[in-house]
Amino acid sequence: MVLHNGGIGEVYNIGGNNEKENIEIVKLILNYLNKEENLIEFVQDRFGHDRRYAIDNSKISKGLGWSPSYTFEEVVAETIIGI
Repeated sequence: MVLHNGGIGEVYNIGGNNEKENIEIVKLILNYLNKEENLIEFVQDRFGHDRRYAIDNSKISKGLGWSPSYTFEEVVAETIIGI
């Protein structure tokens, strides 16, 4: 869509409209792998760590009418275990 409809020299952020905490994703992965949550080991935050990673995809959504085809939950199993 960007190749054919995007503006020359424009930059488009492509995001899935999914904000999740790291712990939520770790627990989801463990669940798909049938592993216990006691495998999680918490470590000290690193100096200068980011509190939030988020992509603003409003430009591609509004400008080109793009939206994600799948949710995070729909594709996470395929990503993790290839089903």
